[in-house]
Amino acid sequence: MTYISTTMRGQLSGPHAIYHSVVKLTLLSVLLLGTSAVALYFAYRIFSKAPVDRPVWLLLIVAGAGLLFFCLRALPKWLTLGAPVLIISQEGLTFRGKPLMRWQDIIENEWVSLGGFGITTGAALHVQTLDRKIKREAITFNCSAREYMRLCELYEHSSGQHADDAPAAHASVPQS
Repeated sequence: MTYISTTMRGQLSGPHAIYHSVVKLTLLSVLLLGTSAVALYFAYRIFSKAPVDRPVWLLLIVAGAGLLFFCLRALPKWLTLGAPVLIISQEGLTFRGKPLMRWQDIIENEWVSLGGFGITTGAALHVQTLDRKIKREAITFNCSAREYMRLCELYEHSSGQHADDAPAAHASVPQS
């Protein structure tokens, strides 16, 4: 059981918004656009010296894939940078464009980190209730897995929900 002081309970009375991180979005954009630029550069160098053959087309495909991934993954996040991705409140979790998921209805609340050798290459947030499941890419959030789980636990406890009252959300934090 987590003890919540009256001062902390007052701070938790308002919702907490989680946004995309500008730094993480910049790194993602540089990675995707950098891959495209390098592939285009090498395609140009090969194309200017020799007739068009297989390596040039492969490099152009890599460049196109980098641009496509940028447009599908990073650009929409840049366009909605000022709007919160997720709001954590005493009532529950609210994802942008989705209805509220109440604490008592959440049966799974998991932050999944992908990667290896101590390097995180991706992260996703999986939240499930009895009637729906929401998955969001979380690698560009301006908080870590530990911070997210800590906020969820604090807001859930401050709402008055206890494990005896409702099914508890299964929280999972990756071991780093």
